[in-house]
Order: sequence, then structure tokens, then C-alpha cells
Amino acid sequence: MIVLYLNAPGIAKEPKLYGNGLDKLRKKEWKRLKKTLSKEDYKKLNGAMWILRKRPENLTPEDREILEKLFEYSPQLQHAYRLKNELTGIFDADLPRRRVQQRITGWMNRVKASSVRCFDSFLKTLDNYKNEIVNYFADRQTSGFVEGLNNKIKVI
Repeated sequence: MIVLYLNAPGIAKEPKLYGNGLDKLRKKEWKRLKKTLSKEDYKKLNGAMWILRKRPENLTPEDREILEKLFEYSPQLQHAYRLKNELTGIFDADLPRRRVQQRITGWMNRVKASSVRCFDSFLKTLDNYKNEIVNYFADRQTSGFVEGLNNKIKVI
């Protein structure tokens, strides 16, 4: 089962699987920063967890300020945030299947060449199911509705 959570028709709204990689890195960095920063500096980063989950175009000026401060303390988190948003941009783009495959392969190569390791498990999934994922771009349909319905039936 491929769990990329391309929920909306034609739009990657919740990049859950690769978003989890960024979230794991955030938690690790958060622990490190709590130990190394003064209480005053750490408090200035309040709310950064939710801000990291927002798309760049939805950030307020205050959000951007908090992110800039966070990224001063954690360049690796900044790099991971940019990589995550780059992949989301690929899924949002209205491109032909072949071009999407090239862009995804390029993204994978950039992640592998970087020092960011939070996407490693996602890279394996992406590599294993790349053809199926790229097929999404043929007509922008997913099985998200059916999977959601099956999940609700199981819960009931």
C-alpha cells in the first residue's frame, strides 16, 4: 500500500509520509536546542512546530521571523524543510508524467547527496513505488477516498 496521502483531487495536501521525516528531525533538534539555548531564546521559537508544517506561501511575517530564528540554530532543519517543500511543489505541479519522474529522481538524488537523513525511509518507499506514484500524474486520481472509507468501516 502506498501511503503518500494525496488527499485532495489533484493536490498533495498532506504529505504525511515525507512530512513525518521532517517531524522526526524537528523533535531531535528540539531536544538539542532545549539543552543548548537559554530559556529566553528557546521561548522565542514557540509555535515553530506548527509553522514547519505550513506551506511557505501560507506563512505570516511573524511565522517567517520564527522560522528564520529557528534556522539560525538548525541549518539542517532548514535544509530538510526546503526539501520537503520542494517535493510538495513537484506533487502540486501540473507536469507531464515523464517530467515529474525526472523531477522526483532529481529530488531523490539531492536528498541522497545531502547530509539530511530524515527522509531515508521515505526514499526507500519512493524508490519502490516510483512508477505507481508517478502514475498519479496521468489523471490525478488517488485511492485516498476508498482507503478513507475502508478505514471508517474498520473503525465502525
